[in-house]
Amino acid sequence: MTFDLSGELYDGAALSGTFTVNEITGTVTAVDLMLTAPNAGTFKVVDGQGPDGSDYDFGAAMTYGEYPSITILLPVSTLVGYDGGTVCNLKALCLGNETSGLLTNSDDNGDEAHELTSGTATPVGATATPEPASVGLLSLLGLGLVCLVARRRAVRIP
Repeated sequence: MTFDLSGELYDGAALSGTFTVNEITGTVTAVDLMLTAPNAGTFKVVDGQGPDGSDYDFGAAMTYGEYPSITILLPVSTLVGYDGGTVCNLKALCLGNETSGLLTNSDDNGDEAHELTSGTATPVGATATPEPASVGLLSLLGLGLVCLVARRRAVRIP
């Protein structure tokens, strides 16, 4: 399932893009995130992921293992069945007062200017699938209407 990710960093930079989750394995399989100035960049490489206590985090980088990178923390322990919601940020901290944000180098942890102040993940193109019982009832209704019309036509012909 693919999610739209949007948010804003403390320094005013906007974060947007998508990430894709394999619903069976509960892993992030693809990212395509963009960050505006002052730290503009496109992040398309999944760079580490996994549960972190009661949170799940994954990284997105321009090049695997290189800085800058973006760390996204989600307030769930697994991505199996994940359906979107708030991304951990300065206004909605994850357990342990952790937040998502941009890492410009290995010493950048905790630099408030690079932390998210808001963030959400929304499913892309989510559509409702009707239950089989609902489909059966609608089919039965359609058949009943066809029979009713056929019976009325048969009664009118002398």
